[in-house]
Amino acid sequence: MWIYTVLLQLYFTLLELTNCLQIPDVTDSIQNKCCNGILGYARPFEYMPCNEMKCCNDTETVALQKVNHALGFCFRCVAQTTPVGCYSLGQEVASTNDTTMDYKLRTCCSGLKFKVFTYLNDVAMTIKCVHR
Repeated sequence: MWIYTVLLQLYFTLLELTNCLQIPDVTDSIQNKCCNGILGYARPFEYMPCNEMKCCNDTETVALQKVNHALGFCFRCVAQTTPVGCYSLGQEVASTNDTTMDYKLRTCCSGLKFKVFTYLNDVAMTIKCVHR
């Protein structure tokens, strides 16, 4: 019976991996400095395909979502909702020190964007909200 649990977990991991590996629209990104769909994984900005953290569709906002322990976090464009639980300026949104596995979408408050910090205060990766 345990094999079904493992297979189901593997299926969902592969499904999420497939969603996060979608390549953003690079031509829109270069011309308009915005992206659609998946923006990329959390990593230092010089390697991010869409480091402006801006969605081309005005009705969408960038959200951060944990993928799993191995893959870390994924940035994606999602429909904008009322920012009840948004993160404010300088607030830590996620870090590699956090070992809990919650898959909720996290967004920065209006006028802010995500920034990935590496090796800050002895933490391998920290994601905070900063001015756009």
